[in-house]
Amino acid sequence: CTGCSVPTLETAVQRAGEAGHLFIASAGNKKNDNDATPTIPCGFNLDNIICVAATDANDVLLSNSNYGATTVDLAAPGGSIYSTKPSNTYAYMSGTSMAVPMVAGAAALMLVARPLATAAQIKSSILSSVEAVTGLQGKCASGGRLDVDAALTSITSTVSASSITTTTISPCEQAANDACAALDNGSWCQYGVTVSTCQGAFSVQCPCGQNRRALFDYSDSKLGAGLHI
Repeated sequence: CTGCSVPTLETAVQRAGEAGHLFIASAGNKKNDNDATPTIPCGFNLDNIICVAATDANDVLLSNSNYGATTVDLAAPGGSIYSTKPSNTYAYMSGTSMAVPMVAGAAALMLVARPLATAAQIKSSILSSVEAVTGLQGKCASGGRLDVDAALTSITSTVSASSITTTTISPCEQAANDACAALDNGSWCQYGVTVSTCQGAFSVQCPCGQNRRALFDYSDSKLGAGLHI
């Protein structure tokens, strides 16, 4: 829908944003200036939308891509993209619909790297890390093309990794009862050792031969229930 208003859809996107969802939307393929002729949903004045134009193999705005100095956020590769088609076939296709998955994929990678990142943080990292392209100046708000590696670097440097609460307890007064089981081609060798003194770090050598993998199971009356590594 070009140049029209869809309040119901805008409300839905807004509520999704309040729930933490990020929308990656195509700018459109009519060579239009979206600032003058808005498209849906890029024309919605919502912070949880990233509007994407398309570039070709020469890093130039795709000939039929829409643009907009304020309403389009960035560009991404969208020319001659080898993609899936119905009936289990593939073909080369061009357009902003090919560029959008590039940005959506980048956002997914960023969320894998930083699961605690918010939609706003992901959007900020994507837009602040674009590769500046002269031909995109004035054509999109960031003036650049998606840079996935830079976006990942940005999100990992600005958002902390998932937090894990840790507790360190020294093996004192028989606090640890350690069992070592070495595995070699399915054959297990059991070996146990009890640490009864305060000795900080310690090593256990299984009498099962060399080149074995060992699993250590710690039972400690001083540790509460839960996973301890």
